[in-house]
Amino acid sequence: MSTPARRTPSRTRAALAVLAFSLVLALALAASASAKNLFTLDANANSPGWIAMDSSANVYVGWFDKNSSSTVDGGNEIPMFCKFALGATCPNPVTLNLPGPTTGTTPLPGADDGVDAVLPVLGASGTVYLVGPRYDDEDTVLWTSTNGGGSFDSGIVIPNSYDSTGPDDALLDGSNLLLGANNVGLIFNATPLSGGGGADELAFDNVLPGGVANASLALDQNGNPVEAYGVLSTPSSAGYEYYNGPTPGNAAQLDDESNWMPETISGVSQVPALAGSPGGLYMLSADGSNPSNGDDPTVVDVRAYDASTHTFGAPVALTGGNPDLDFDLGGAIAVTPSGRAVALWPAANSSTDVLDAYTSTNGGATFSAPVDVATCSRCGVASPNIAAIDTSGGGVEGAVAFDDGGLQIADLTPLTTSAPPPSQAATNLTTLQTSGATSGASLTITAGTVGERDVAAITGTNAATAGGTVTYSLYDADTCTAGSQIFNGGTAGVKNGVATASSPVTSALGAGKYYWRASYSGDASNAASQSGCGSEVLTVVNAASLPGTATSNGTTVTISVSCQSATPCSVTVTLSVTESGSAITAKKGRKPKKKVVTLGTGHFTISAHKTGKLSVKLNRAGRSLLRKHHDHLDAKLAVGVATESGTRTITRTIDIKKAKVKRHTKHHR
Repeated sequence: MSTPARRTPSRTRAALAVLAFSLVLALALAASASAKNLFTLDANANSPGWIAMDSSANVYVGWFDKNSSSTVDGGNEIPMFCKFALGATCPNPVTLNLPGPTTGTTPLPGADDGVDAVLPVLGASGTVYLVGPRYDDEDTVLWTSTNGGGSFDSGIVIPNSYDSTGPDDALLDGSNLLLGANNVGLIFNATPLSGGGGADELAFDNVLPGGVANASLALDQNGNPVEAYGVLSTPSSAGYEYYNGPTPGNAAQLDDESNWMPETISGVSQVPALAGSPGGLYMLSADGSNPSNGDDPTVVDVRAYDASTHTFGAPVALTGGNPDLDFDLGGAIAVTPSGRAVALWPAANSSTDVLDAYTSTNGGATFSAPVDVATCSRCGVASPNIAAIDTSGGGVEGAVAFDDGGLQIADLTPLTTSAPPPSQAATNLTTLQTSGATSGASLTITAGTVGERDVAAITGTNAATAGGTVTYSLYDADTCTAGSQIFNGGTAGVKNGVATASSPVTSALGAGKYYWRASYSGDASNAASQSGCGSEVLTVVNAASLPGTATSNGTTVTISVSCQSATPCSVTVTLSVTESGSAITAKKGRKPKKKVVTLGTGHFTISAHKTGKLSVKLNRAGRSLLRKHHDHLDAKLAVGVATESGTRTITRTIDIKKAKVKRHTKHHR
């Protein structure tokens, strides 16, 4: 077992704003008209909502209320809980007591003993547990209700060496409480509900390189834990660990890494989320179609798990209409005991951000078209959480908790939206970019290139007769917001379903990634549509890559310059140094003038995708200055690279050092 590197704990959740706290908890319980029973559970919340639902459609939510007062539990957020029926609002929010580092003691003055989550876990015979892992005290607070969540005890402390700032899931597996988390590494902890005999947490040693960014824990069809995770790698990747030890396992066996097996999700994948029940285990993730997509997912997939082979099946893409999924934000998934799965993912519907729900009733083989179930202008602040059950009628009911300027609750009822006229058919808009003679969804060009274009393709029932217009834009961020637009490609006409291409890019783009988006206006027979932001990636790289060091023999300086262009690089190299004026000038009270001294220049040609060793001959001033500084000098390297739009100059400071002299040893016979 290894222990992950400690981070300084922060009681504010990642990307959540820290707002002022009032000692009077303001719980806004008024219903909103956005969905059937969307309401604000706590306008003062400072966390996502951790949620569960029982077979009678009762909803259980834990969360944090803001707390900036040093007199209330040392300034930690206040742990909260509420139980309510699906379709109703919260009648009696409960403030939970925080016990001290050990059972029955009072917290030390100023002690940072707050929990890092409030995770509801449903037990047998109306027992409800609220699980509060604590990073600072390396333990877990457990609150218990024996009356279905009507009231809770004051909480006990389980000393289980829990040591992570990122708890994500709590599960009940027989008599064991299972915790999943991440803190740079991938964390798992199994603790007996009795509070005794718990082993230290398990920090997996054999995870993918790059640093764990998120984790998700669930039970497979046989009741064995599986923990998935995504890492900060390029391209983005994901993997999972599955328990392969004695079944059922005790806490010590579950916390033993030798009883776990590591696996990798093939291809580009990130932000995986798991959900499991006796009806099946599913993984939701944002994926790329192939490794060349780098860090840019292109689709949201669901995979079903085979508990006998411990493998996830082929990815099933969530499709059916919405072209604007926010791939980087992450979603949520739930599965009923019969195996019905419901996946949630944030998206945009025209100008409104929404949560889309997709349902599978055939074991994950296919999913329904997206249904907008809630508006969510801040879906990216915290991924939503969802709980779902089977209904007596054979359908699925679910509750969704998410942050949107306060903790919001919604069900799976579709939003009321105005349907397109009956004569209009849905359309789908895809795009293809071109630079020179090369086209593709992913293109790499050298800085200085101009003339890039984008062209849209319209598909749909009536697309062959489509008219109207397509508007093109290029952005420097994959959010494609107005503030990130860097080029207006104009509005082009559509005739018989064929769209005219955008205007060409007229100004050379700097190194970086850029994203096209096209918007179709629609016409009397075709509904408007929009291409997905991030479905095309235009990568711009500098034509040449410069080193940080060079060597000199006193008369020349040798520099290794790489040509990153698809054609040979014609370069002009200039070495210079800026020197200050004389000390005499400074003593007279005048500001010393700075003088630029050119050390040498040269013109070279470097083959495409090759590195050339360029020897720049030093002039008289260069040789003198190098001797003055004992053959060690920091200089400015300027490389001018000829491109089709002119010469672009790349500069950097390099360290010129004296070249090592090879010594030859004489051999005597």
